Amino acid sequence: MDGVETYQDAAQLPAPELHTLLHSERPEQRVWALWALALRSGGDIRELAAETDAEPHAGVRRVRAIVLAAHGDLERVRRLAREDGDPRVRATARELLDRIGDRIGDRIGDRIGDRIGDDD
Repeated sequence: MDGVETYQDAAQLPAPELHTLLHSERPEQRVWALWALALRSGGDIRELAAETDAEPHAGVRRVRAIVLAAHGDLERVRRLAREDGDPRVRATARELLDRIGDRIGDRIGDRIGDRIGDDD
């Protein structure tokens, strides 16, 4: 989307334009849209989480894990920790679960540690 070069630019957009920005070709624009929409959500990010389930960029998925954890959507964070194809995303999700004290973080920690190996 033209004219959106910073988070501040994105944060000023109305919600429909932010939802469009979630599908931008530029990953940083998708991150800005995700943050702005999450901050406006009032705590309910179910629709936003569903809309970003198919995010292709690992860096954006890592930010998504943070947003999900901050809003209490631990089931999606657990899914990222178990199933994401990128070891950095799995490690980020696992770290978030560990920080929250979620028991699944303890149960899957060894298996994920084995999968990510030295890729940290």
